[in-house]
Amino acid sequence: MEILTRRILQSNLLLLGLLIAACAPEVPDESRSSDTNASDSSSSDSDSGSDDVVPPATLAFETVAIVSEENDDVVINPGETVNISIKIKNNKTNDVEDVTGVLSSDSDEILIFYPTGFTEMIFGDIPAGTTKCGEDSSSGSCGTFTSSYPRLDIGENVPHGNHLFIVNLTDSTGEAYQISFNIDIQPPSADLAPVSLVISSEENADSVVSPGETVRLVAKVKNIGSGGLLDVTGNLSIDDTGISIFNPTGFDALVFGDIAAGDSKCGEDSSSGSCGTFSSSYPRFDLGKTIVPGNKEITLDMTDRWGNLFSVTFGLNVQTPDGVFVFLGVDVASDTNDDGVANPGETVRIKIFVKNNGTAEILDLTGLLSTIVAGIGINYPSGLLAMDFGDVSPGETKCGEDSNSGSCTTFNSSYPSVEIPIEITPSLVPFTLLLTDKWDNTYSVSFDLNVE
Repeated sequence: MEILTRRILQSNLLLLGLLIAACAPEVPDESRSSDTNASDSSSSDSDSGSDDVVPPATLAFETVAIVSEENDDVVINPGETVNISIKIKNNKTNDVEDVTGVLSSDSDEILIFYPTGFTEMIFGDIPAGTTKCGEDSSSGSCGTFTSSYPRLDIGENVPHGNHLFIVNLTDSTGEAYQISFNIDIQPPSADLAPVSLVISSEENADSVVSPGETVRLVAKVKNIGSGGLLDVTGNLSIDDTGISIFNPTGFDALVFGDIAAGDSKCGEDSSSGSCGTFSSSYPRFDLGKTIVPGNKEITLDMTDRWGNLFSVTFGLNVQTPDGVFVFLGVDVASDTNDDGVANPGETVRIKIFVKNNGTAEILDLTGLLSTIVAGIGINYPSGLLAMDFGDVSPGETKCGEDSNSGSCTTFNSSYPSVEIPIEITPSLVPFTLLLTDKWDNTYSVSFDLNVE
């Protein structure tokens, strides 16, 4: 009985000891390290009841900034070359020395180049709590010299959107760190709009584009976006097969050059796009004589240095020339008996005068003479099938002869001859003069020749 009582007491003491051990607080392991060298994406616990987050005790990404880019729209575009400044911060409690960094991206079409003579970025010494930029000196001063920073050559086929960049850093002790950031690659924030399509030159100086003419036209466009465009070129096309378009001699496309935001440029044979006065600098339009007058739609397709496409349209109003001809008189230049009068049985040469009462110069005007009176013969100067009046400006008078001068002062043989039959009754003989210009437009005038 005594032995049993002793064993029960020992069991109770053992159970009491286990209960005391279970309730005792845990003692921290003194050998566990508190420095994790976490990346910039890591975070540490905050104190209970506090909203402040303690930065990881490491080197962390601070900012990335564009130092330079080609079209000054502060946007990185496919095809551009840019320089960037990468700033990091030392969140450690101790200084770090001789920090360098190597940059990489998620795209093989983004090429990275360091300042001349360097194979990495230099951040230098970074005291605790301060920031430095990666450049070509240990100052890390985030200065303004573009050549001091890494250059990115963005491929023309790089997709739009965010692209991941990683910087692997090391310090003088050999400790490694890694930071990352995204760069948003966007299309240029620019767009082109039509401004005007004007005549630089045309053949009859009436400021009208007419069937059969050859004209030079100036296409002007404006950059209505917020960013600039570089090396803009373009080609014109038209929906009428009767009109042929030719770029300036030696050029496969019209050159607009660089177009800053808000600027306008003309398509020509130089990158100035200055809308100058040399007609040969602009595209040539050859209009067929048989095209139907009316408004024609012209499309201008353009591209810039990075292969971005822009398209605008213009309207071209094709009109018939405004030529109006009136008969002014007919003179007998010579006759058989030299009395200056047309008589039955004579052959007379006549000067026929017409005046252009229209507003356009009419080019290459010729005339065919006819009459309804039987027996009258009409012949033109030797070798010609019609009379030649030449070019007739608005308000000008010309007469038909064998040259395009229409000067009415040449040899009598220069004028058409009329053979009057002997049996004709003296009277006013009616004639019709059908005029045709370079573009096959026709005009008709009538007059009477007095046969006495």
